[in-house]
Amino acid sequence: LSPDRLVETSILQTGDAHFLWYSRIHHVALDGYGAMTMLRRIAHRYSAKVAGREPDPNRAVSLRQLYDIDSRYRASDRFLTDREYWAERVAGVEGTTLARTAGHVSAASTVESAVLSDDVVAVLDSRDSPSAATIIAAAACYLARRTGRTDVLVTIPVSARTTAVLRNSGGMLVTVAPMPVRVRAEDTVADLIEQVQRELVAALRHQRCSLADIRRDAGDTPSPALHGPMVNVMLF
Repeated sequence: LSPDRLVETSILQTGDAHFLWYSRIHHVALDGYGAMTMLRRIAHRYSAKVAGREPDPNRAVSLRQLYDIDSRYRASDRFLTDREYWAERVAGVEGTTLARTAGHVSAASTVESAVLSDDVVAVLDSRDSPSAATIIAAAACYLARRTGRTDVLVTIPVSARTTAVLRNSGGMLVTVAPMPVRVRAEDTVADLIEQVQRELVAALRHQRCSLADIRRDAGDTPSPALHGPMVNVMLF
């Protein structure tokens, strides 16, 4: 935060008619959802310029306005309702981990990728359940089997953008929602997915309450109990 600019953007020309657009923005200033909104807006303005027409009006609000919106939310009954929901939902919940020992903080990443078989894709396509719920349910089932526990916790990133104004704006609003899941031996796959879908809908309904607020209300220790593998479903 001290030596680097919060925003760095460059256009790199790689050929007579070929350019690369490079953009780096610190997470404190812009989250992933806001970044996609920004990219779409810039692309729209570029296309309008090429077509010789006026771009659509900008519907984003300033950071000051986003701050004021958040302040009003935190002074509202909705905030109290969200806090009460999460306090009840995470009461007694323990985090889930596959690690046997504590590890050192590291920025190293390991990327694994695989293509689903045609049979698995056919099963997913044949189900009426939303894909996100199915994927989260699969992750919860895996955690339950690996840990030998019936109750596990996964976390999901949420945009915290519940209005059109927030969805059209930038800023750093994204947070993480804890999702407790109970994986019982007698449940069917359909039962598990239905349970996860209910949890997912409820979490999204109360997504503006941040994980920091949820932990604070839960009286969490400095070593937070509300941790679990993050399942980030990006269906695009």
